Amino acid sequence: MTLRIILFLALLLNNLSAEFYYSGKINIPYNFNLNTYKNTELPIRFIDLNLNYSFSNIDFKSNTAFEYSWDSDPHEKINFREYYLSYYPDFGEINIGKQIISWGFADGNNPTDNINPYDLNYMFESGTNRKIGIHSISSTIYYYNLKINFIASYDKFENNLNKQFPFEMPSKSNSEHIEYGLDCQYSMNQAELSISYFNGNDRFHNENIQAIGANLLYLYNEFSFRFENAFFIANNNEKFLQGIIQIEYPEIFNFNIGSQLFGTYDFNAEKIYGIGSPLFI
Repeated sequence: MTLRIILFLALLLNNLSAEFYYSGKINIPYNFNLNTYKNTELPIRFIDLNLNYSFSNIDFKSNTAFEYSWDSDPHEKINFREYYLSYYPDFGEINIGKQIISWGFADGNNPTDNINPYDLNYMFESGTNRKIGIHSISSTIYYYNLKINFIASYDKFENNLNKQFPFEMPSKSNSEHIEYGLDCQYSMNQAELSISYFNGNDRFHNENIQAIGANLLYLYNEFSFRFENAFFIANNNEKFLQGIIQIEYPEIFNFNIGSQLFGTYDFNAEKIYGIGSPLFI
């Protein structure tokens, strides 16, 4: 229903003065196991297509992937990863539709970035390519050096499991529910500080869980330091902490070099929760 409404609004604006632009790429990867050199039979995205339609201070944005499976029953699939409307008032922006939203400063292994579930078939991809879009409303407010992002969403929030994992994964959560969060980011001369709160459900056990995050980005000469910490509280009062330190070094011979140190501290958690950095799963 959401997709139909958005497409209807886009067609309604078609007769008015607007701008249409698109981008994309074609890539046909072949993934194989190093020990056997046989295909992993995991799905691939061989076409990524971004369509954008702008009218005044309203944008329609979409991200579509064409996927192919190498398994015994090969098939193609069109995956509408994102489609949403963006409105830009004086104070910031408002987005509604199926979105992929990122929080925090660290690359990839961020324990405070818990809004979108993950497609575990694409865990060797980078950034948002590993995430699954969710139907949500988000707003961003800018006030001097302060940036406030609020997100409220209603969806199933399922991690897409990888059947090639050599160990048993917990069952997926199937019920639709509401999740919400708030992220406040403050910018200084050589640093950025953010504090976040997220209230949602675990991706495997369908139990309520809250995450309180504190992040810091600090720039020193050509070095950058990123500190990420998230404290989790489950609905049965289980608690655990995840943290990451990321250091990026000055460029050497056109190479960007970085390193991460990550870890978890278990206070009294009785199981592995499917929330936080995907590496901890």
